Amino acid sequence: MPRKESLSVRTTSYRVRGINDLTDAVRFKYLGAGGFTAAPGTVEGSESLLVTGAMHSRQTTWAGRLSTLSGENVSLGNTTAAAVLIIRSASTEAWALAYGIGFQLLEPAHIDPGFGMRVAIRTAQPNAIQSLTRSELDHRARTDRSSIPAGEALRGFGIGDFGEVVTRISGTAAVSGLALGDASVRIRAADALSIPLGKTPRLLMSDLDAIAATLDLTPQPELQALEQFVRVKDAKMIEQLEEELRAALAGGSNGRLALGRPHERIDDNGTPISWPASRSLRSWASAVWAMIRSSPPNARTER
Repeated sequence: MPRKESLSVRTTSYRVRGINDLTDAVRFKYLGAGGFTAAPGTVEGSESLLVTGAMHSRQTTWAGRLSTLSGENVSLGNTTAAAVLIIRSASTEAWALAYGIGFQLLEPAHIDPGFGMRVAIRTAQPNAIQSLTRSELDHRARTDRSSIPAGEALRGFGIGDFGEVVTRISGTAAVSGLALGDASVRIRAADALSIPLGKTPRLLMSDLDAIAATLDLTPQPELQALEQFVRVKDAKMIEQLEEELRAALAGGSNGRLALGRPHERIDDNGTPISWPASRSLRSWASAVWAMIRSSPPNARTER
């Protein structure tokens, strides 16, 4: 018996915000230039913009090295397709569905940071997390990626230290209202969300509405810790936070800002009385100030 065709296909979606025209969500160099085309339209009555094209390189970066090693002339180029479908969801917000390397077409300043993570924190099964990527808030900028194919709770990944920000999560989730039904689905979440979405315009828009509805849910207690830190990528916001930090350090803040020596080092040299403000300390303080000033209640923000 032929297998019934699925109503959905895995799709990578972003949310973009702070836009007036849908073209604001696309990097300028890809709008009608370099072989890319932008076609306005509608999807189930919602304004849309489809940007398609390909990125070409006449010679791969490794062709020269291979020619030297082999003694043969190697001349190979690459052509990589990219597309993004942008669908307006509100006056200044839209969905962006990326195909191929379509994510590179999006203007980073308008991407909603941590969108996929917020969906996962509210829908993923807490004991079925399969992989997790995190980085530490220190001068080394260390990134750690862990995988447990069978799934595990957060404690299985050693989450819980101060100054850790989780940037990507993969696992099983239950999103009510999807075209696939109430069955659990595999999701990959970061700024983007990879999840099966409907293949027809009607089903697609219904699925996007279902995903948007999850953002109004309360984070699951077992995963709420993942929302303590959110990485700030907007250059304008970082500049604003840096200025507020400088004002706070100069005594111009209505609140108080205190820095403490890491507790795991307190026994190394005794209790410190003072120390000079190094570049790494200022960077750390800036990140802490971002955490204090720009976070929603019960959340933290990392630069």
